[in-house]
Amino acid sequence: MAKKGRIGLDVGSTAVRAVELVGTPPTVVRASQVALPPGAVESGEVRDPAAVSDALGKLWSEGGFKGRQVWLGVGNQRVVVREISLPYLPEKELRSSLGFQVQEFIPMPVDDAVLDYHTIGEFEQDDRKMLRMLLVAAQRAMVDQVVQAVAGAGLEPMGLDLIPFARVGFVGLYRDEQTLMPVEYYCKLPGDLAERDVIVLDPMLATGGSASAAIRLCKEQGARRVTMVALVAAPVGVARLEADHSDVEVVVAALDRELNDQGFILPGLGDAGDRLYGTR
Repeated sequence: MAKKGRIGLDVGSTAVRAVELVGTPPTVVRASQVALPPGAVESGEVRDPAAVSDALGKLWSEGGFKGRQVWLGVGNQRVVVREISLPYLPEKELRSSLGFQVQEFIPMPVDDAVLDYHTIGEFEQDDRKMLRMLLVAAQRAMVDQVVQAVAGAGLEPMGLDLIPFARVGFVGLYRDEQTLMPVEYYCKLPGDLAERDVIVLDPMLATGGSASAAIRLCKEQGARRVTMVALVAAPVGVARLEADHSDVEVVVAALDRELNDQGFILPGLGDAGDRLYGTR
């Protein structure tokens, strides 16, 4: 009997994309994308559901997907996220009463919103037990447009993930140009890394020293599932991460040939900071 998987679906501004995962830990068995006509989706919002449905039909045909049940991700300017505190309630009661408690925190009528939340922790305030949480609200009309386009392709939405639930941390490191060793100057990370998939982002993976240090800091704060993502890497940097963190998957867009004597990637793209801020 074939293993039953899950299909994740992303409706982007330029293309629709799907990936099918099976097993534990999950393994990618199928992935594909199909371009959308201009204007079908703008700024993450579906403007032409019929065009999106047609593209999804093509995606299923060309990608060889068999299942019709899909899990969707939604994130655009009509999705807002707020960190809030509410009086403690058991899960079932909290979810059923959420709409009555959060109107003051969101810029849209509760009746026009799809709500979700993630509990960060509990604390005491004035001898009262409280919950600290991330609240996410999406405009219902926007969500309905996505669901309409998906259903129009004969697919069945099984779940909707509001993408702003991704939390962002920052690790500040710079490389000493003499020793090429990383120097930490700032670190602020979410407190629930043990419960999350952590993606460490850096445009360049050169010697691997700074990336290795950043991953170590994440692990020290509880991270257990870490992926390193970079635009350009050198073989020595990839090898450094494999040696220091054999449990971390490394994903790069391009693997260049080597480093020069100053520890810069060749041919590379130049200094990432200079390119970002136009300092040279």
